[in-house]
This record gives sequence, structure tokens and C-alpha cells, in this order.
Amino acid sequence: MISTNTPRWGRMDFAVAQRRDLSATAKVVYAILKCYENAETKMCNPTQTMIADDAGMSIASVKRAIQQLAAASIIEVEAMPGHSRYCYRFDVQTAQIDTKQTAQIDTTNSSNCTVKQLKMIPQTAQIDTSPLYKDKKNRKEQEKNRKRDAREKQHDPDFINPTAEQQQVAEDALARWNDKYPDTISELDFVGDQMALIRLQTIDGQSRGDIEQIIDANADTIQYWRRPKALIEHISNNADKPRIWQRLKSNAAMSKSKPKPQPQTGTPKRKIAQQYLDHFARIEAGFQQ
Repeated sequence: MISTNTPRWGRMDFAVAQRRDLSATAKVVYAILKCYENAETKMCNPTQTMIADDAGMSIASVKRAIQQLAAASIIEVEAMPGHSRYCYRFDVQTAQIDTKQTAQIDTTNSSNCTVKQLKMIPQTAQIDTSPLYKDKKNRKEQEKNRKRDAREKQHDPDFINPTAEQQQVAEDALARWNDKYPDTISELDFVGDQMALIRLQTIDGQSRGDIEQIIDANADTIQYWRRPKALIEHISNNADKPRIWQRLKSNAAMSKSKPKPQPQTGTPKRKIAQQYLDHFARIEAGFQQ
């Protein structure tokens, strides 16, 4: 374990600290190895037990970290003949590290290791993960998708640009749906719902009254068709079946054609029962006489 009485210092190279392909454990082990660097021999050979004690981790974790550092060509590991320990050499193949960005630490009274010229990762090669970068990336992605959708619509023979009136009908119909079925608002898909309502007018030739009738007819089946975007789909996703809006409109037409219940014109049952009671009362009175 590193002595607490005699200061032993190393240097955590900024280029290694910036490596995104290294785990935090590997970086800690790298810093511990630097503490054992000998200024004269440029070699270090602490045992893995010593490294584990200094880093406060298991020997298995130290072994994995050393393998990771070696695989990344940051250190070279050589077995020492006649010993169970290894010699560690450093060889970071990146760019010259800026000494202002490196924590320089005293390396006196240390053990053995060599270090070659270190290089810093070019700033342009680093991955920007700031929120501003993400926002710009999202905006670019959205703009790219918008242009792609516009190109697809231009080549889609079924797509018809809606007029201002049709757009207004779609907005009014969507508001009507939300007012009539407020429990479905949590599933609102504004673009998908409006596009379906526009398609009903531009492709399927439905008027404002037709769309309102379809919306009102959905009351009994709202658990199945909860948003307007479902109206242009086929029943059971089967292309041979009619579309949902056609079924709803058909149901609305059938309900209109059903005969309305006629008001009762016969004698009420209660009145008939009272007549029977009066008749029996008269018979009973005749017997008493």
C-alpha cells in the first residue's frame, strides 16, 4: 500500500482521463500505476494486491482494468522472470498532452515504470454531449424528417393538399371529438388525428356534416376507435374489410332508419287491473244482497 508518511505522487494524464472507451476503474488503476513510476528507471512493477489495496477494489477488478488499459494500447504489460508480478510500461498513442491541462504531481520516492510521449485527443474529435448540442441535433433531425415527409407526399398519388376550409373543418372536428370524448385526450396524436380528418375530406369525399355524423356514431364503440386517426384504418387491419369510418357511417344510417317507438295508445295495464277489481267488487256486493 502507498505510504501515507512519504508523499508519493503520480500524474493523471488528461488524454487518458478523456478516453470514453475506458471505465472509471481503469482510469483509477492507471492513476495508481503512475504513482509507482520511477523517475530513473521509468518502470513500475507493483503487485496487483498492492494496486487493489491502494485503489480500494478487488484484485479481479484490477485485472480487468489492466486488461482494458493494455487493449487500449495505453500500457504494455510484461511478465518479470522469476517473479509473480508484472512490469508496466506506458504508451499512449494520441497527441501531445497540454501540460496546462495535466495535473502535475511530484514523482519522487517512487518505484519503477516508463512513460512515452503523451498526446491529447484533438478537440474536434471529442463527442459533444451538452444539452445545446442535443437540441441542435434534434432540430436537424426534425427538419430532415419534415423534408423527407414533404418529398413522400409529393410522390404519393393519394395525397391531396387540403384547402384552408378543409383544414378548418379538420380542426373543428378534432375539437368536437375532444369535447365529446374527453377521456381520450391523453392519447391525442395531433398530427395523426388531423391528417385522418383531412383525408376523410380530400380522398374519401366526406363533408363537414358527414364527419360530424361519423364522430357522433362512434359513441357506442369509442372503446375501440379512441382517436380520429383510427378512422381511416381497415376493420381488424384487414385490407378486404371496409374502413372504420365507413362502418361508423353505416351504423349511423341504420340507426336513422330504425322506426321510432310509437306512443302508447291502448288502455294502460293499471287501468285494466282497476276495472277487474271494480267488477269483482260488484259481484261480491251482489252475493251479499
